[in-house]
Amino acid sequence: MILTGGGELLDGVSMTNDEASGARSPTARIGLLAAGLHLAALGAFAFAQPLFDVLTRDPAFFVARGSTRADVIVLALAVTLGIPLALVIVLALAGLVGTSLRRVLHAGLVTALVALVAMPLWTRTLPAPGEAVLPAAVVTGLLGCGLYLAWAPLRTLLSILALAPLLFAATFVFDDAIVRITGDSAVEVAEIEGPASEAPVVFVMLDEFPLSSLLGPSLTIDRSRFPNFARLADDATWFRNATTNHDFTTHAVPALLTGRMPRDDERLPIAADHPHNLFTWLGASHRLIVHETVTEMCPPALLGEGRARASFARRVASLAADLPIVYAHIVLPQVYVRRLPPVTGAWEGFAADGEGAATGAGRGNLVGDLNAGPPQGGDPDGGDDEDPGAMRLRRAAEVHKDRTAVFDAFVDTLGATAAGGPPTLHYHHAVLPHEPWVLLPDGVRYPASREVVGQWAGTWEADEWPTRVGLQRHLLQVGALDRLLGRLFARLDAIGSYDRTAIVITADHGISFDPGGPWREATSENADDIARVPLLIKAPGQRTGRVDDRNVEAVDVLPTLAEALGVSLPWEVDGRSAWSEDATPRAYKSLHRREGPSLSLDGKLPARWPAVRRSQEIFGPGDGWEPVLGLGDDFGLRGRSLSEWTVGEGAAQAQLLGAERFADVVTAAGVLPCFVQGHVTAQRWQDVPDHVAIAVGGTIGAVTRVFERTPGRGRFMVVLSPSLFKDGHNAVELLSVSTDTMGDVTLARLAARSFGLRVTGDRLSLVRPDGRTLDVAAPAAPGRLEGLVNQAVIEHDVLRIVGWAVDPDASQDVDAVLVFEGERCVYTGTTGMPMAQLEASRGAAFADSGFHYRLSLDLFDGELDDAVRIIALRANMARELTLGPRARWLHP
Repeated sequence: MILTGGGELLDGVSMTNDEASGARSPTARIGLLAAGLHLAALGAFAFAQPLFDVLTRDPAFFVARGSTRADVIVLALAVTLGIPLALVIVLALAGLVGTSLRRVLHAGLVTALVALVAMPLWTRTLPAPGEAVLPAAVVTGLLGCGLYLAWAPLRTLLSILALAPLLFAATFVFDDAIVRITGDSAVEVAEIEGPASEAPVVFVMLDEFPLSSLLGPSLTIDRSRFPNFARLADDATWFRNATTNHDFTTHAVPALLTGRMPRDDERLPIAADHPHNLFTWLGASHRLIVHETVTEMCPPALLGEGRARASFARRVASLAADLPIVYAHIVLPQVYVRRLPPVTGAWEGFAADGEGAATGAGRGNLVGDLNAGPPQGGDPDGGDDEDPGAMRLRRAAEVHKDRTAVFDAFVDTLGATAAGGPPTLHYHHAVLPHEPWVLLPDGVRYPASREVVGQWAGTWEADEWPTRVGLQRHLLQVGALDRLLGRLFARLDAIGSYDRTAIVITADHGISFDPGGPWREATSENADDIARVPLLIKAPGQRTGRVDDRNVEAVDVLPTLAEALGVSLPWEVDGRSAWSEDATPRAYKSLHRREGPSLSLDGKLPARWPAVRRSQEIFGPGDGWEPVLGLGDDFGLRGRSLSEWTVGEGAAQAQLLGAERFADVVTAAGVLPCFVQGHVTAQRWQDVPDHVAIAVGGTIGAVTRVFERTPGRGRFMVVLSPSLFKDGHNAVELLSVSTDTMGDVTLARLAARSFGLRVTGDRLSLVRPDGRTLDVAAPAAPGRLEGLVNQAVIEHDVLRIVGWAVDPDASQDVDAVLVFEGERCVYTGTTGMPMAQLEASRGAAFADSGFHYRLSLDLFDGELDDAVRIIALRANMARELTLGPRARWLHP
């Protein structure tokens, strides 16, 4: 047994004369060990190299999870050795079944890995959006596999390249940025000359919050919508002309917390790279309760040895959940990437929807000093001394609760300082009003995916409507944030600390809602929207508010806070106190960017600000939230009963996404289906309406424009008022809205509400709303439509149905999924839920083929036996979906 081209370990057989003459196929001469080495080499180039390259260039991915050195090592070993080992085990198991199966499987794996290696190359070579990339990659994989099987020198080269995984892993683990982020560098507390401040400090860092969102007429805070921001402005100094110094969080926050301009070097948002910061400055005089997001500027030593840290299993689970999505963004062309959850604008939980994502709350290691007592002395392990409020904040962060819960837990930490103890610095980086936009001003949350509808690759569509709805949802979430600030101030009032506390409220950067422009990347056109952020600072004992329009930048925040506290900063800073009367006014502002050179902004507040003017034109000034929920263009319909109109039947049909959410509403739960979106289709393009009205329980809740119009199709979305909903089933009707030359409004129903099912012996026929019939194919019968009901479970008073349906030949989603009881259609839904496993095994057509419905049992008359059928419909095709391995409804 030798390790050469003719040996048994690598070739897998002892060579006979027949075999030497080529009687056996090439795959027969590749043994299991050789196959493993070759797969490891190919896997290194397919998986490890692209992943490690991206992660070393954006190491904040690990900061967001509080990843340790052990986490990174586990990741490196899993990607470089774990994947090929798993493939070898699969090959070995296949070999137990038969040699032929192992050969075929081995060839398939080589083909797939070569295709993955080639895909990014083809993506850069072929024109966008890249429909031809997948076929080109598959062809490349097949050619590469053929060459691999036929040419021994290539296999020898791969055997040598089997060292590549270890090289890639070592390079990644010992990369300078990765070492700095996951290491435990000691950072000393700054020494403060003179007396230390005895005032508590509350510092709230907000995220993705443009100043324009707060402003009403005359560039004042809109009191009717944001009363708590206005309350603070009455007691504090509102630096209305404040701007960030960077358009990206990982550079903007360090500038705020250090007083130093962003550098162009490779500094990371960690204490080791920014040892002089807010926390090392006040760490000697204040007890620290710190909740950071993305950054790790507070040295762990200042938080006590017993600080909270998410468990190893939770941290690894976070990596395992998000890395496949990151990898898909790396290798897939844009035409397929748009189907994936975004990885911009969120730091973790990419696959989660709505409030389960982008909370920044999974990083319990960044919840600071959750143990009673100051850094000096006390019980290092915390134990029973951990105060209840701090414990709630830690637990809220650990279990990924929504951002409201995390903020409430932060508020509960206020007043935790023991009598006679040092003052406390409470710092919270709230991922608000950052998307995903899912919160309403009254605290209600609505289900919605993380997708920002109307933006593509970071740029808004030119169509104004999706941008308008995005702005609507953002403003509503700012209203929810204002409500949370009200709780913060009420807490300070309750403990008698508001007057003597220094309060800082600001944000890392803004966001733009300019149709056709970037929404997060700063440009000369949207620089005011990205750079200008709220900044309100209340000094201890300050009781009179004032507006200060001097040129203030993020680097000025820390020097200004130092003056408010009456202490000095023990290091040189680029900023200066905004209260200083001696400083020469700056003529310009500096905005550094993640991409491209820095921008210079005029040092004065803009007299005409397009973002403010646009918001005023759409929503109007100072009339509360009703104009925001109305969105304009409502033809006087909003809030009126359908009974006031003669409603006809429209020529178009509408698909309401997430329709199952209206079937069983519980208003006390605080989660309501207020965000409505869907598609309108028609046989003739002229029958697609320009506007759609949404009625809930017979009352028109909103009118929305139809956008993304294509021949015979369009899309709609809008946010409804929570006051429309009642407990139980809420009937939703979609209607087209049109006007004649006299301005009279006509309404016509869009939803197909009268599908029927005709059962004749073993034959099923679907009866359309227009009376036409369509044969329904049985689950096992041949046909283009495919689908399956994976689960049908009765949970209390709800039937939960999970499955998928698709037309794979046309790469099209089905038009509808119909749920029947007998001959009566009780529910019409659509697909749209991602099906990652199906996509991986069956192709891109299956990417969004899933559905998940929760139907109130009140919709059904019987006992949910075999009389319930589920039908998938597309065009002139229909198929009954089977329950998979189970023939009956499942009961828990």
